[in-house]
Amino acid sequence: LLDGGEARTYTMRFVTVPELDTVLSEQRYEPLGGRVVRYSSGSFAADIAFDEHGFVHYYQGFLERVG
Repeated sequence: LLDGGEARTYTMRFVTVPELDTVLSEQRYEPLGGRVVRYSSGSFAADIAFDEHGFVHYYQGFLERVG
């Protein structure tokens, strides 16, 4: 994804705690170039930027690594 290419859609399964129920989540990842990937699921979308080592340094609306 960090090197470009087509958008990809994945179906994830999460386990809730303490109920131990499973929940499906459709997630789409779209390479935007410049080590930025757009993540979307349902009505939510955010751009995620990665450093040269593949670690997240910016997640739109959630976090920004400093230092």
